[in-house]
Amino acid sequence: MVVLRGKCVVVGDPTVGKTAIAQAYHSDGSAFPKSYSMSTGIDLLQKFVQLGDDNKEVVDLFVFDSAGRGIFKDLNEASYNKVGMFVIVFDLSSSKSFSNCQKWLEELKNFFEPGKNIPGILIGNKCDLKERRQVDGNKANAFAVKHNLLYFECSAKHYEGIDGAFKELANRYHTLHQENPESIQQIE
Repeated sequence: MVVLRGKCVVVGDPTVGKTAIAQAYHSDGSAFPKSYSMSTGIDLLQKFVQLGDDNKEVVDLFVFDSAGRGIFKDLNEASYNKVGMFVIVFDLSSSKSFSNCQKWLEELKNFFEPGKNIPGILIGNKCDLKERRQVDGNKANAFAVKHNLLYFECSAKHYEGIDGAFKELANRYHTLHQENPESIQQIE
């Protein structure tokens, strides 16, 4: 069994559902916060992702759920150090949160190790709120393609699309390792 260890940071504006997504993913959908509570730091969650037809390839994901407010910028930036992969989350019912994805991407890129290939995904959360939707999926996908990200629409509340998004990110990380182990950032 091959085990790769990778640090994955989850970023995005406040209230987009970063913590709900991270907790739902970690608990396989059994944990969803009943009320909003602002993240005031960094939460670390760990999950093993089995890949391949025989599930013998494993990526050990260390998911860092970051605070979305600017007052925690220094703490967030500390979590970006030696990041191996990332998730940018926006709220499908907030065009402003989508517009800020560019800012989050630029902030993350400042911490990428030179010469490392850092895979990422873009998640549009709250797809269950169809009547409040403000962000077109084609526009979000175009942003993702432009920045070499994969795009997923999810609902943390209903655990829809979350497992597949993280599995695809882990698979991308694993594939990059197979192609060139020196090109990715691993936890040792």
